[in-house]
Amino acid sequence: MTRTALLILLLSASPLSAQTSGPTARLRGETESATTRKRLAEAQQRLQAGQATEAADELQRILDESGDDLVLVQNNHFQPARRLVQQYLAALPPDTLKAFQNRLDEPAKKLLDAGRRDRDPAPLRQLLNRYFISRPAEEAILLLGELLFERGDFRAADQAWRLLIPATDPSELFYPNPKSDAATLKAKLVMAAIFAGDLDRAKADLANFTQEHPKASGRLAGTDGLFAQTLTKLLANLPMIRDGRGRGGWTTFGGNPTRDGTIAEPMPRLYSSAPTWRAAFPRQAGDKPSYRPASFPAAKTLAFHPVVLDGLAYVAEAGRIFSFDLKTRESRVAFDSRALEISPTLSEAEYGLPNLLDADFTLTVHAGRLYARLGNVALPTNAEVTNAKLPSSLLVVLQPLKLT
Repeated sequence: MTRTALLILLLSASPLSAQTSGPTARLRGETESATTRKRLAEAQQRLQAGQATEAADELQRILDESGDDLVLVQNNHFQPARRLVQQYLAALPPDTLKAFQNRLDEPAKKLLDAGRRDRDPAPLRQLLNRYFISRPAEEAILLLGELLFERGDFRAADQAWRLLIPATDPSELFYPNPKSDAATLKAKLVMAAIFAGDLDRAKADLANFTQEHPKASGRLAGTDGLFAQTLTKLLANLPMIRDGRGRGGWTTFGGNPTRDGTIAEPMPRLYSSAPTWRAAFPRQAGDKPSYRPASFPAAKTLAFHPVVLDGLAYVAEAGRIFSFDLKTRESRVAFDSRALEISPTLSEAEYGLPNLLDADFTLTVHAGRLYARLGNVALPTNAEVTNAKLPSSLLVVLQPLKLT
């Protein structure tokens, strides 16, 4: 039998402080586009013959007209023509490359400005697909990696940043003559591997990085200092991301108190098409009828982010915390703020389901304790605080006690 004991209650009526994805390939016919392959071969011959300008013009036309066509590279390995064109353009002689960049920089800058203004990956991808060798493309690659990382797409961020590190394999695509700091880029790649859960690679890359760039420093992962030290600490204190199984599991909405968790691994292919069991929320006197006004969107009533602690799933609403035993399926009210002597109290209209406050009530588990922010969902203004017109906001800390 498990009961919940109230340890701490804080009342407050004042405001709280609160890859690059590759281009989509389109296969014409059953195998590849023989015409596009022939045009690429002819352009490559012009490059080898020293006709760099003519070859560059033809490559740009292929990019514009047939960039999505698949082309056989070797051993049944197909690649979009776009990627091959970008490789050829990136390998242009310096003078031809510079002249070609002068033609591409203006339209590329417009797409970079759009991506920077809206923090939108779409125009940045368009820029890299069409103007990969332009000068603004380097900044676009850096920004695209940041945006992908922010969205939790760590592997795609890795692929984007890797474009700025010259590769020894001639078949690999990389940006020509990058000016970005190599140590900073490599540090970001180690960070991306850590967040993606590729820990073996992260450890190996960190060892190499520490040997190659022991004094490299800057801001990384929200910390200023030596990159090697920052990454070592990050690896030793893994962020609670990836699969929810490490270091306490998925302990709150977003995986951890910073709300930046993500699942990098694929979801299981097989799953139940319906809940394996159901349990009703406990009803209490004063609960408003269980209905939703037609004008209130259904999605807004889904305000719950459960956490699991010691075999119990907990869910919070404005004034209560419910528990559901995962073995017995028993549900109960684990905590009700109406039992407390607070003034002013929550309105009865704020109790009951569905919730109509258009608010999310989250719980966090840490060190065996359950933290819940209940009460008024809006931070009060100074005037409202002075006039005491709003009910209190509560930070409740609970500790389940196992009784035998």
